[in-house]
Amino acid sequence: MLVLLLAQSLASAKTVRLITIGPGDEFWSAFGHTALAIDQDVYGFGYFSFEQEGLIKAFIDNQMYYEIGLSDLNEEVQLAQWQNRSFWVQQLKLSDTQIQEIEEHLIWHILPENQSYHYDYFNNNCSTKIRDLLDQVWQGRLQRKFDQPTALNHYQLTVPANQQSWMNLGISLVYGWSAYQPRTAWELMAYPEYLYAAMETSMQQQIDHTQLVYQQQSITVWQMIWQTHGAILAILGFGLVLLAFGRTRRFMAWILVVSQSLIGVTLGAFWMIGGYEMASMNFNLLLFMPLAWLLIWWPVMKRILMFCYVLWSLIALYLGAWYLTPFLVLHVLAVWVLRQPRPRSNIFQGA
Repeated sequence: MLVLLLAQSLASAKTVRLITIGPGDEFWSAFGHTALAIDQDVYGFGYFSFEQEGLIKAFIDNQMYYEIGLSDLNEEVQLAQWQNRSFWVQQLKLSDTQIQEIEEHLIWHILPENQSYHYDYFNNNCSTKIRDLLDQVWQGRLQRKFDQPTALNHYQLTVPANQQSWMNLGISLVYGWSAYQPRTAWELMAYPEYLYAAMETSMQQQIDHTQLVYQQQSITVWQMIWQTHGAILAILGFGLVLLAFGRTRRFMAWILVVSQSLIGVTLGAFWMIGGYEMASMNFNLLLFMPLAWLLIWWPVMKRILMFCYVLWSLIALYLGAWYLTPFLVLHVLAVWVLRQPRPRSNIFQGA
């Protein structure tokens, strides 16, 4: 495969390829990667350093900065094989003028003073930067073709993320109403594999040929389930076990009530002060009620919590937001346990 790629680049003075790399094991590679290759030079807008100052605040404010990087095509293929990530190549049909425009744009970006750019997970990432550049050389034809509504949304294309059980849990918690609203195909090109599929199915006239250079090796169904849902399944199992035994039942119920309050406060703060559209109008506050801790002094809170859980269930059913259902089970059981008369001898015993 590597020899074939090299031979193809030598056969033409300038060959431009759209590179799509599938999801990897690390959380920053969970949704794949998009790049452009001019002959053997690969330009990718996905380079990031964990040594940035004020990293946590920048993440909360959605003020992260990424950089464009330059690498070798054969080295990228070897890296994808080592990381067990699928690697697609779509050779584009472009005029000499269009190729020159692309190359000048990328060379300008690779200059040290121009490398950094304001990164946005949904609007300005490695995939949208390439999408926008191709749309520019095609004089807006790409956006006009794909600026049509679809039945898909950001939630459907991010949950469950491949082999990322903790990420799936976090994303499902912070996503608000906006994440479940239908998006245009143009917006969904923020996902590398969606951009690849859209080009393959609807832009054939701009593709000379497509090559699958490396196919990700599959894993068993049980491995996939655990790697994708392991975190929430472990929480569910742990909670059910402690709720099942009399000596830990009431204690676990209180832990669930207090923890949902803390999580609810965090989600509310992320909605109010964070810089993410997808975190706004977070209906998960109904499942993680910030005031649930008042149950300690105010028994009526039990009824309020049950009402909130029912309302959350209806919204989740309507939107297809199913991932946090195990928490619904735990929270309902916790309220049921705390409805029982409190033992006089030991608050940690069940009813």
